[in-house]
Amino acid sequence: MADLHAWNRPCLKMSKCIKIVYNKEMVVRALIGFLGKASETFSSAAGLGLATLIFVPALSNAGDNQDFETWSPTGSWSTTMHEGWTLSDGQVKSAGRGGFGLPIDTQCGWLYDFDDSPDSWLESPLFAPGVLAVSLWTRQDVSSGGTSFALLESSSNQVDWIAVEPITVSHFDWMQHTAAVDSVGHTYLRVRKTGDTAANTYAGLDDIEVIPRPAVFLSNLDTST
Repeated sequence: MADLHAWNRPCLKMSKCIKIVYNKEMVVRALIGFLGKASETFSSAAGLGLATLIFVPALSNAGDNQDFETWSPTGSWSTTMHEGWTLSDGQVKSAGRGGFGLPIDTQCGWLYDFDDSPDSWLESPLFAPGVLAVSLWTRQDVSSGGTSFALLESSSNQVDWIAVEPITVSHFDWMQHTAAVDSVGHTYLRVRKTGDTAANTYAGLDDIEVIPRPAVFLSNLDTST
């Protein structure tokens, strides 16, 4: 007979994970609820076999966010890598460099003019459990007078890319963009420039913040009835 008081029992909390035990038929439903309410826990001992859900909170690290402050400034359009991020046909500029425009702090990234390169993008490192959402700031250069167009994309293999959110960069001061990614499993993110309206038009990128999906594992699954 199922334990009708199981939902009221306190769950064991550990320093780096939480273990919840409940029957297999409730795994998916409870998992969705648990991811949405990380501060709550659930348990059930109904008798069709037990599964243990291990919830490991996402830990922020340097690779989750990118503000270009520790990159070496560039003097030409090229591909550079730093902290797991790749900037293709881009530049990293400090304050007061030509007509690029001021960064938020002391440095920012720039995507190239589309006529000169259709392959200008910034790609993130791998987020193995997936990504919930991303925030980034963009601005236009101060000299071209043009508008840039870009696309936020996600991929599980760095080959097949899925469009997440189009981005229009037409402002001469920094503007924030946020997008829900809601991916599960291996995820790379990429901001790729897709066009612009004038010659020598560059798109600035800065203060990119990624919210990874917490790691959740099922273990000790008993399939017996």
